[in-house]
Amino acid sequence: MTEKTELELKVSVALKEFVETNRPSNKVKPNLSAVTTATSELPLTKLEYWERYIRDEYDNALASSHSNKWAFWQKNTPPVTLLDLCSWDGFRREKALRAIGQTVLNRFFLALVLRRLNDWVPQVRQAKLRKAFFPKCLLTLNLLMLRMRFFSL
Repeated sequence: MTEKTELELKVSVALKEFVETNRPSNKVKPNLSAVTTATSELPLTKLEYWERYIRDEYDNALASSHSNKWAFWQKNTPPVTLLDLCSWDGFRREKALRAIGQTVLNRFFLALVLRRLNDWVPQVRQAKLRKAFFPKCLLTLNLLMLRMRFFSL
């Protein structure tokens, strides 16, 4: 068994914290601040690895969370969040794309949105193109690249 790196530990702790604080029965909007700070440090060079890692850790955290399986009248499925951009389920990926507002939290999630525009499921690819999100995404990406060039000087 390999040891986890510092970034992997930050991401897994943030995901577990997110799952513990956001129950499906809550009416409160999910708070992704811990996950946002953890993913803002991730390098985009290994995007596929990090997407797979987040998917597995999020699934493990959901499986280990305490949910009342006998209370069938309660909703036990987690709400759709930006983390579902990494989901195995194409329906959840599509819903996550449709739920995104005008801004994306950080460059990692922006890269995931751009990656989803090349998804193998056609409905996921078309989810944000219908809402004219792609031009805004490109504008945000251009501004991000300009900012990275400015600070790297």
